[in-house]
Amino acid sequence: EYNRTSNLKALGYKKNLNLGWEGMGINIRAIQEIVPYLIHKNNNLIFITDKNALKYLSNIFKSFTFYEWDKLNHIENIQSADIMLMPVLQNSWIHMAKPATRIRHYFNMEKPVIAYPSSANKLEMERARVGEFCAPIDLWPRLINLLKNPEIRKEYISRIIEYKRNFLSDQHLDSKWKDLLIN
Repeated sequence: EYNRTSNLKALGYKKNLNLGWEGMGINIRAIQEIVPYLIHKNNNLIFITDKNALKYLSNIFKSFTFYEWDKLNHIENIQSADIMLMPVLQNSWIHMAKPATRIRHYFNMEKPVIAYPSSANKLEMERARVGEFCAPIDLWPRLINLLKNPEIRKEYISRIIEYKRNFLSDQHLDSKWKDLLIN
């Protein structure tokens, strides 16, 4: 269980954001999609994955924070990021077809996301009214710079909180299950 106090409290301008990526080591190649856009030059990268990805990451990036994925520290490690990144291997149909489960997980933690616009990602982020942050990777440097502004981050998080209330609350999920079981 993570600390449910809102991320809105201590927002200030940040020159460097902590940008997080979480996933299995076999999917780490997706992070290479960001390299040409130099996102990592003016920000801090945080990777939450398995040890198998460490050598690969060390060959690409000079500086980053690495957390080995584990059940006990998973939430705490994600909370260390200001924004979670969700690049996708564009030439992999399996990556393009993934559901937006991870976006919902991050939104439930009130964590802003910048995601590649696969169908599921786009749909979920538009539902949260933050669809402009679901964009091709060449636009990510601009989106990251926007999120350095505390007012924009605050608005994004406010929309996530509303999304949680409307789509992730126990009452909403209870009604969905009732509809499914009764009909």
